[in-house]
Amino acid sequence: MSKLGRIRALILAVLIGSVLWSVVFLAHFNKNSLRIADNVAQFGPVCEVCTADQADLLWRRYNRSCSERLDPPLPRFAITLKSPSQPFNTSNEEFEVTRAAGRDANIIAKGFQGALRALDAACGAAPEFVRKTPAPRALPYRGLLLDISHVFLSVTELMRILEFASKEAGLNVIHLHITDNQCFGIELDDAPELAHQSRGACNRGSKVRGYYTRNELKDLSKVAASMGVVIMIELDIPGHAGAWKMSHPEHVVQDYLDPESGSMWQLLSTVLTELDDVLPVTPLRTELPLGLHLGGDEVSNSRAYRAFEAKLKNYRPRHIQTHNLRWEESLLVGGVEENDIVTVWKSYEMAGRILLEDVVAQGFKAINMCLSRLYLDAKFQPTVQAIGKFDAFRSGSQTPGRNGRLIGKDREHLVIGAAVSCWGECMTDLAKDLSGERAYADFWDLVREAGNNFWHTERPSQRGA
Repeated sequence: MSKLGRIRALILAVLIGSVLWSVVFLAHFNKNSLRIADNVAQFGPVCEVCTADQADLLWRRYNRSCSERLDPPLPRFAITLKSPSQPFNTSNEEFEVTRAAGRDANIIAKGFQGALRALDAACGAAPEFVRKTPAPRALPYRGLLLDISHVFLSVTELMRILEFASKEAGLNVIHLHITDNQCFGIELDDAPELAHQSRGACNRGSKVRGYYTRNELKDLSKVAASMGVVIMIELDIPGHAGAWKMSHPEHVVQDYLDPESGSMWQLLSTVLTELDDVLPVTPLRTELPLGLHLGGDEVSNSRAYRAFEAKLKNYRPRHIQTHNLRWEESLLVGGVEENDIVTVWKSYEMAGRILLEDVVAQGFKAINMCLSRLYLDAKFQPTVQAIGKFDAFRSGSQTPGRNGRLIGKDREHLVIGAAVSCWGECMTDLAKDLSGERAYADFWDLVREAGNNFWHTERPSQRGA
């Protein structure tokens, strides 16, 4: 090739490279940059400063809350996110709606959850208790646990629960207890046998398969985010390992994962890596930065339990921005790390208890899931009245006194939430309700009351004398 030809080839290569880099840059810019409000749409949300993901979720929320309620002309909402979101802070849900010219409205929200709720309020879709108190007073985490591994629910059934939890109860976390002795409720690409060989315990006829695919959970998580709800997955380890035993009996001793099995750790590493990647990062994760719930309850062999937790530290996922969760028994064997959140379920009367006051005394964030008030199973005889009197900042049995102490004002900030739980027979009755076989009105009434309670709970320092 002549010298002139080489120069031409070099210039052409530079031009092609410049074009390619421009395409890459623009794609990155459009995906991650701020979106300025130059939208000339005649209706719908127009966000002054939003990422593409935030704008997408706002449009989804608008379509869900507003499009069917407001007959033309449909208003245009100018949305401003006032400040960067703070993790686990109820201020993220504060907002202000003012009417502009015509039927347009201006929304100023302190966080993304506030922007979502503001659309509901402006379109008349907010529940009554939210209209009276626009933002929760003390608890940024307000959850519902579903024991999917005991009685499986279809994606359609979960959608109905999501709608109710968000719109009627003001909840913002759905905790899927997805593995246990019965079944392993998610099909993983690198370990599909865990779901396939345990699904028989969870199948509900030909229409309900007994496990979710990765894509189903990803899609569900995106829809949930538009409702202001985070989906959280629990991998209950090392105990409750019956589902693992169906495909890998060599990795299970009695009912717990064998900490002395090298091949078990290889499999668990694969499972943890893939589960950590299942749920997409949505704008809600900045405000509710929840990672995986790694179980840690009811392990029958304390020596094996301690050995397992010592080795788990080398395998568990870690991200600076997110918090993994553990049941409180993990504290007894060194299984809770500095950035973890502890879910507390035991009452004062139970053996091996670690109470809410014990957890926060050690400096850990905590979620109150007190079984004597918040477990919906019939054996605990839950009532709307009892749940209405629940105090998320009271330890133990919920009875004032040494069995149920109120958390001190110096530690109250560590109690970040509460959650109501549907286990066992509650799930059986719920599945029958969802399938139209038999109504289970108590579930909906109790969850609604729990959400109302969580929304209005005040910190001890906010209460009158």
